[in-house]
Amino acid sequence: VILWRFSLPAFLGGTLTSPAMWVASTILVNQPHGYSEMGVFSAANQWRTAVAFLPSLLSQPLLSMLSNLGAGASTSFRKLLRVNLLLSLGLSVFIAVPIMLSSSWIMKAYGPDFQAGRPTLILLVLATVISSTVAVIGQAIASLDKMWWGFNLNFVWALVLLSSASLLVPRYGALGLAGAFLASYSVHAITVGTYLRFYL
Repeated sequence: VILWRFSLPAFLGGTLTSPAMWVASTILVNQPHGYSEMGVFSAANQWRTAVAFLPSLLSQPLLSMLSNLGAGASTSFRKLLRVNLLLSLGLSVFIAVPIMLSSSWIMKAYGPDFQAGRPTLILLVLATVISSTVAVIGQAIASLDKMWWGFNLNFVWALVLLSSASLLVPRYGALGLAGAFLASYSVHAITVGTYLRFYL
């Protein structure tokens, strides 16, 4: 039972993310000047790790803490979830704002050809602020033993990412791919937030 209810959807959800990102990147590479655009995107994408690092580190024990609290309707469960959401959002914004303000200098440091990637960096940083916050809700869904719902919501994210990339990348290149990430994580935030709100 635990294999079907938890392990299988967790595995499928984990294997969904990387292929979706790979296909989206492939769309960019196959455009005219695709490899140079991918270079710009990759340079900007390195800064996602800086934004996500602390929120990810702090949220690691969250799943076991929420699971120990039991039912999602409990006051303690809601309070812990709310505190972690605010903490993750606050830390992400705290790191993201300086990066966005200095985005011109950051991209210029990679070379003169990368300076045009400033908007790409800004969109990716914004997407990471959203994804770091949404990850907390993902932990809550897992703690409530709703892993199949988590997989379905991740599947929606992948569909939005690939459809947005198909529309935006041919016109805007690296910026379009960054916009696809921002769009997919924005929709993901709405869907997982709506699900958890109705469940609780």
